[in-house]
Amino acid sequence: MKIVWLQGVTCNGNSHSFFNYEYFDPDLFLYHPLFETPLSFKELKEAKFDILVLEGGLNEKWERFGKNFTKLFLSLAKKAKRVVCVGSCAVYGGLFKEYDQSISDYFSTSNKRADGMKSFTKNASIFPAVRHILNG
Repeated sequence: MKIVWLQGVTCNGNSHSFFNYEYFDPDLFLYHPLFETPLSFKELKEAKFDILVLEGGLNEKWERFGKNFTKLFLSLAKKAKRVVCVGSCAVYGGLFKEYDQSISDYFSTSNKRADGMKSFTKNASIFPAVRHILNG
């Protein structure tokens, strides 16, 4: 199983909780922005992986390394066997949405499109998400 973990508009809290999980295995990750992984952000478009994790809210105008983050996320979501959204921000827009209404969550963003999204799991708490990630 190979995992790509993306961070939108986030405080990184779910990542840090995941890192403290007793069965955390960094070798499962092809990409995570907070530690060294085999792939860089710029190599993600060509990546082959099983699970795409979204931590954080989405903003249609937001760019990372010169690429529209929401478009990149949606293109990677089409390739994933499973999309797992972790935390309040990914699932509901979180506290950032209270400040900036242009921030949305995965479900609001994906529901606007008929793009054939694969199965997904939404968890406002990191620990049920951990079970989904590690159990495929």
